[in-house]
Amino acid sequence: MEVEENIWWVVRIIMLVFVTGFIIYLVGATRDLGTSTFGLEQAAYTARVIERLSFTDSTTGRYYSGIIDLSKFNEKTLEGEFNPKAREFGIKVSLTGIDGKKIEGAESFYYNKNEYEFVEPLTFSRPFVKRNTTHYVLVRDSKGAITQGKMNVVIVHREK
Repeated sequence: MEVEENIWWVVRIIMLVFVTGFIIYLVGATRDLGTSTFGLEQAAYTARVIERLSFTDSTTGRYYSGIIDLSKFNEKTLEGEFNPKAREFGIKVSLTGIDGKKIEGAESFYYNKNEYEFVEPLTFSRPFVKRNTTHYVLVRDSKGAITQGKMNVVIVHREK
């Protein structure tokens, strides 16, 4: 009788060790899951860039997010738009014709160029991240002529 009771205690202890180990594993696995919001942040930054560069109708005050105003396509348009002290990131914006040819008056520009040039070559590994998005847009020049184009927005960032 005593031997049978001892066997049951050994089985109980082994089961307790397995259950405790499983609980510790579950807690550790959920703790190590990191959440990164940078994809969402980049999408928001890209949307803000597009909004600031978009054509605004002077009569209605409405902006057209699919039409890029060539007169706004420069660094000065984005100055003061983002707070680089809150997030260290850099943006490069370029605009070409739909066929890949250069659009006259549409020179590529940077926001926070120093950060962009430092981080961009390092984005092949963590903690550096790069997101490159291409948007098919219409480009409105100073004469009001509209042409088709592709706007490329590259955002680089250091994860902390």
